[in-house]
Amino acid sequence: MALDATDRQTITAWFDARGGSPTCPVCKGVQWVSQDLLGLPTILDGKVALGRETFVVLPMVCVNCAYCLFFNAVLMGLNTEE
Repeated sequence: MALDATDRQTITAWFDARGGSPTCPVCKGVQWVSQDLLGLPTILDGKVALGRETFVVLPMVCVNCAYCLFFNAVLMGLNTEE
């Protein structure tokens, strides 16, 4: 799901309210770029349950080393409806 200008403002405000950008656990960098939202599939009985609920996350990628962090998009207040 593509991010729009409102989503990007929400992301910035969410991080600002929590002290700014996180520190990368690999390289200690603090510059991140957000990617489009991802819907992670549900696992039921050890199998991927396609067509069921998804867990929507915001991937953040460290500009220096490409390490990825994933944040719960719903709890961040992002619009997860297509």
